[in-house]
Amino acid sequence: MNRDYLLIYGEGKEENRIQFQKNTVREAIQSAQDIVNIRKREAKRPEHFYTKLYREVHEW
Repeated sequence: MNRDYLLIYGEGKEENRIQFQKNTVREAIQSAQDIVNIRKREAKRPEHFYTKLYREVHEW
């Protein structure tokens, strides 16, 4: 069963959101890690980079 996840990431005051669906928590964490690894490499200030992952988000 697909569940909704929301990944929030950014650096400093900049914040980005990606919503996606995965069947398991493990799959969601792996997808989030893949996204974060790419975005962190592109970050201007990687030391200020932060992430948050939420499960079953329906409004944002």
